[in-house]
Amino acid sequence: MTVPSNLVPTHEQVMKFRNQTIAHSEGENESTYVMADLTSDAGSVTVDRTLVVTTASPAPHTFVNRFQTPVSEL
Repeated sequence: MTVPSNLVPTHEQVMKFRNQTIAHSEGENESTYVMADLTSDAGSVTVDRTLVVTTASPAPHTFVNRFQTPVSEL
């Protein structure tokens, strides 16, 4: 596909959005953390439990609305 020169910046913006939020794990909308509950007793530390927590943050509606214009242009 050849992108018309006047739409190259818009195309790049759409591709960046796609890569960061939909197609690849480089997106910032989801993060996974490993957590541990620790107990300290007389200088020794014991691991009581470990947890894996994943948080997700969808794109704000204002961002999605702004994104509709470049997609429509393309």
